[in-house]
Amino acid sequence: MQKINSNHLPLLAGIILAYFIFQPGIFAYSEDPEFSPVILSIDSPLKQFKTGIPINDIQCKDDLVKIIKSNNSSPACVKPGTVEKLLLRGWGEPIDDSQTTKTVTLEDDGKTIVLKAGEEFLLKLGENFEWDIQIDDQSVVSRVPYIMVVRGAQGVYESHQEGHAVLTGVGNPLCLYSDPPCKIHSILFTLEIQVNP
Repeated sequence: MQKINSNHLPLLAGIILAYFIFQPGIFAYSEDPEFSPVILSIDSPLKQFKTGIPINDIQCKDDLVKIIKSNNSSPACVKPGTVEKLLLRGWGEPIDDSQTTKTVTLEDDGKTIVLKAGEEFLLKLGENFEWDIQIDDQSVVSRVPYIMVVRGAQGVYESHQEGHAVLTGVGNPLCLYSDPPCKIHSILFTLEIQVNP
């Protein structure tokens, strides 16, 4: 068996590192809390859409522009030079920023959001707790069933009619279910929802 020349080890390490960096969906990750994971590749707009990412939050590669396909209202990423042609041919539609889906986070605890009937919001309280979400009046607001959501989100919620509802969430720390359980307290999240006609 042939031994590897120690002078070649840095080159070999670089080749192995490059292999993993350029694999689709691989993340560059740092344990330092000052840094967050950096996505080195972006999923297709349709794949992002099917995981529950709101259309206005879907990302395209730097050299592409996002539009909506006319035939099925799904997002697409196209070259900037072709956008006007596609819109003129009726193949796509521009994105209406006024229809941006709201995202509710832990920073909204104790706040009130105002929606119109038929509007939706994404509840994204993070993945550090296991959440039990309740709504006191589901005729006003309820969770949209059968929608996959991004990691750290608890669901997409839709307003149905004029009224007022309170969404509450009890977050239990994940370590509470370990053996032995941790002594970290559960947290409470409250959101007032006012739906106007």
